[in-house]
Amino acid sequence: MIERIITTPHPTVGVVVGTYGSVPYVHLHLEVWRRNYGNIPLLVHDDCSPDGEALQALCARYGAGFSCNEERFGHGPGDMTVFLSGLRWAHDNNLDILVKFSRRFVPRINWIMDLQLLAYVSQYATYSSYCTSNNFGFRTECVAMHVPSWVDNGAVDALQRQTEEVKGQYCFLEPVMHGFAKGIHTRNCLFNKLYETVHPPPGGADSYGDWRFMGTDRRKRHTHFLWHEANVPFEYYLESISNGILDYDASIFEDPRPMTGMDSARILARTPTRSAKRRHKQEGTGQIAQADPA
Repeated sequence: MIERIITTPHPTVGVVVGTYGSVPYVHLHLEVWRRNYGNIPLLVHDDCSPDGEALQALCARYGAGFSCNEERFGHGPGDMTVFLSGLRWAHDNNLDILVKFSRRFVPRINWIMDLQLLAYVSQYATYSSYCTSNNFGFRTECVAMHVPSWVDNGAVDALQRQTEEVKGQYCFLEPVMHGFAKGIHTRNCLFNKLYETVHPPPGGADSYGDWRFMGTDRRKRHTHFLWHEANVPFEYYLESISNGILDYDASIFEDPRPMTGMDSARILARTPTRSAKRRHKQEGTGQIAQADPA
């Protein structure tokens, strides 16, 4: 048994933001990233929405990566492709930890050192929290994963197979991802076993590190992040304004589905795609377009 899976107090971290269209929400994510923790890489993954070109243009403008499914997987399975694309991207970029955010989970602070400390001290392969109001033992709007543990133990390949099986169907994502976290946790390292003897997890919320940044009730308002079960769309609009984003009317935040017609064209006109963009196929989930260096 290995002693530690995370050998440095400052493991490298990257972010993947999952979305289906929703340009204004992704724009807010990118601006918050630039202002608060832009020193780490970020990937946006889209579930084959009509807004792919607009999203890719925004990512190029901000220096973020972009990936897109070649066909739509739908709610649930589409979220699973975010984990797949993100973990493969993180592995290719030699990142220690990948954080997955849903498009409407928008941090308002720099959370990186908090996560790095938790990871180094607790030595879990997964970090999330539970929800008292929904009685969830695991949440997927914000999840951190130790990339080698998830990739090397076969979880990515198993997740790929399961994603293909449920494509286009309803899928309750939380127990699915918790199940993968539990499977990986059976191989936990020595220091994590010692940590759990001192900090035993609550019943039903096992096999991952409790990231207190998330809180334990997804319906409760927090000052350090926005989440749509606690914050109304107008608050995302106000957050965009406070971060200098003046491109959108408040009404656009009411409906997070893809923009169409002139709205999308207007964003593309304001954020032109760089001509020298590199493209390559990524196995399983479609195409990756990586922004050129500034």
